[in-house]
Amino acid sequence: MMEPSVTLSDYFLAAECSSFAAYCWIRHGDGRQWWVQFYISLAIAAIAGGTVHGFFPIEGETVYEVLWTTTLLALGATALAMWGIFTATIAIAPWIPYALIAPHIVYAAAVIGGMRSFSMGIICYLPAALALLVAFTWRWYRGNRKFLVATIGVVLTFIAAAIQVSQIDLHPVWFDHNACYHVVQALGLACLMPAAVHKNTQ
Repeated sequence: MMEPSVTLSDYFLAAECSSFAAYCWIRHGDGRQWWVQFYISLAIAAIAGGTVHGFFPIEGETVYEVLWTTTLLALGATALAMWGIFTATIAIAPWIPYALIAPHIVYAAAVIGGMRSFSMGIICYLPAALALLVAFTWRWYRGNRKFLVATIGVVLTFIAAAIQVSQIDLHPVWFDHNACYHVVQALGLACLMPAAVHKNTQ
């Protein structure tokens, strides 16, 4: 295993997201299908990304390219799910995620066509994450305390991304910036669960 801390933390993230997806499916919260897609797509991205870091780190090799492409495509599916969660949270314009299918197809085509920098995933992911931050903050402001925790969760995902981009290491081998990113991201995703299982009828 080339990068054990990154690989294992990625696999932990995949297990966490898979468990959350199953729980969302059972609980029947608002926007259940979008939350399940959100967590499952993140689990796929984590598995593929962890396997790249651990076993196939050489860019240009066939397995690397397949796994990295899978990671970026999964992030596109995550972003689309976030738009669905946004519409379910504020209970307006349920057509928004469907209207965004076309640009996400363009994104997928660009990734498959060879544009596979991580910045591509960020460009696709960031607007949806900002939309969720606005939606959760609005629900919190309207008096639902569950969405305060979810708002903190989104903020933590931004902090995680900042750690990844700034390459802050606790240890260059055993806990580098990617592993730090995964740990903070895992905490942020857990904080989203109160919103994921919320029902407006409660």
